Amino acid sequence: MAKFHVTAEALNLRKGPSTDFDIIAELPKNFVVEKLGESTNGKWFEVEVNIHNDKLSGFASAHFLALHQEPEKREFLSNARFNRERRTEYIDSILKENGSNTGDKFNFLRPARQAFSGGRWLHGYTNESGEHFEVGVSWRISQEDGKLEVVQPTKPLTSNEFELLFPNHNLSTFCNFNVSYCYQQAYFGQNLQDSNGTASGGERSANAMVSFFESQWRQVDGLTAAKIANAGGFVAAAWRNPNGSGHVVFLVEGSPETGVLSDLKCFHVGGGLPRLTTIKGAFGDRQGIKLFVDPETQDEWLSDSHTISSIPLISSPITPSSTESTAIDSFDFSVLPPFSIDSDLKERLSPLTAESIDNYFTNKKPSALAGIGNAVMEASQKYKINATYIVAHAILETGWGKSRIYREKNNLFGWGAIDDSPFAGAGRFPSREACIDFVMGRVNELYLKPTGRFFTLKACVGNKQFGMNAKYASDPRWGESIASIARRLERDAI
Repeated sequence: MAKFHVTAEALNLRKGPSTDFDIIAELPKNFVVEKLGESTNGKWFEVEVNIHNDKLSGFASAHFLALHQEPEKREFLSNARFNRERRTEYIDSILKENGSNTGDKFNFLRPARQAFSGGRWLHGYTNESGEHFEVGVSWRISQEDGKLEVVQPTKPLTSNEFELLFPNHNLSTFCNFNVSYCYQQAYFGQNLQDSNGTASGGERSANAMVSFFESQWRQVDGLTAAKIANAGGFVAAAWRNPNGSGHVVFLVEGSPETGVLSDLKCFHVGGGLPRLTTIKGAFGDRQGIKLFVDPETQDEWLSDSHTISSIPLISSPITPSSTESTAIDSFDFSVLPPFSIDSDLKERLSPLTAESIDNYFTNKKPSALAGIGNAVMEASQKYKINATYIVAHAILETGWGKSRIYREKNNLFGWGAIDDSPFAGAGRFPSREACIDFVMGRVNELYLKPTGRFFTLKACVGNKQFGMNAKYASDPRWGESIASIARRLERDAI
């Protein structure tokens, strides 16, 4: 049977080939279905889907289904995405070559006079003994993805040759070359200087690199950036200058995991000798500095697959799930601050377990929500979302399990309901487990990730100014209601 994937943000699976038929389930974007047949007019496909291990068949609009090609399987270089050793080697090649602190082994990142000729940048520098040299680099001639290459090895010049080739006496450095070269050399990444994806592309200035990162990479907050960099991942810090040249650096290990951007440690090339410093040391008090990681690094980070790296991690990259007994045994939950509207739903631990949730709804607060414990904890671990929030959200939206939307549609979160006609608009799910898995996946993608369409400043329930409440619910006190229920849960359920 041919496989197709959903191209719309969400697609209804119906009992028949028309919008007149009841909705069986809501399928998220990129969800894969198997085609069983199609309607006589070709506008509807009969499909089979697997939702939380439940096989369902129904009809979906062919307009929103596209032939699914299985992604090519690619072997990950075990240290390619998280490798402190190669990053350190790169930095040492600049700071410590021949015991010097003035240049790198290829001599094109040291402060030097600059000239552009024949499709290459020429760097002219004078060493400590007063001897003159030039080195040339290009990103245009390589046959392998336009990678940055040294095309003119370091060669000596006479004083006259030096002055003729480099009449501009200003000493410059290329921060954009530094970030691109490290990403290429230490992480086997693409050449970030190639502005159009071919070996004949033009150079990206620092400002242009900011635009590239904004469109192609993923922006992260200070805390996430510190954790990824400390574990050996590549993180770029970038600032766009509307009135001149911007600036880019990359982070290194040793940053305090506090989320304070100015304290993040980085390797800086520009405005003097290459050096290890902090974001404040590299950028001063400039505002608008952004932090980026490439999509593959973030995907590996979020999926736990970075643990294949043989490089020991400085700190645990992902908060241990509360489903793991080691996390519960090793953490004193009494020190947790009370759940609030700004509690980070991606970072804050939850004291709840599947057993404590089910016991709460069975014995302490009898409710039709009894039995959701395993599904809640599975979603919490899968999407790295605080379990207390998930339960509190379900309690609020179902009225402790009494709502018609919950009883007749297995919809624990009012997903799809609108103020004018909540029952008609609310999605129908084949099971409670399917609802919890689907909705938490969408909440994660849309509201809790910095790249999400409705992410507002912070991954928390929030209010109308920040967090989920800014876009999720019309009730301005929705976030506080969730937080209030969450505080009660953590007080009474354990």
